[in-house]
Amino acid sequence: FPDGAPADTCVKKRANQPNHGQARYPLDGHKVFKGFFIQARDADSNQWIGNWHQSDNTKSIPECSAITHSDNKDKIGATLIWIAPQHKKGKVYFT
Repeated sequence: FPDGAPADTCVKKRANQPNHGQARYPLDGHKVFKGFFIQARDADSNQWIGNWHQSDNTKSIPECSAITHSDNKDKIGATLIWIAPQHKKGKVYFT
């Protein structure tokens, strides 16, 4: 998706599994990638949690605590800032 993953990606059964083969690169390194979709989830309940700070070349999807790319340019890294919910303690994982 040249301008980021659509919001309905959030509700797919396995939303974070790419549909384009072996394109599973880390967000920091020497491999070039064009896009990403990352969600924050509560480790105990598996529910979406928190928000993302939208920055250059990113688009947040607050409906499901996700962030995605906002253009189809080649990338070699991404800096992402996640904002934890206030008054909530526990573990979170990013997928």
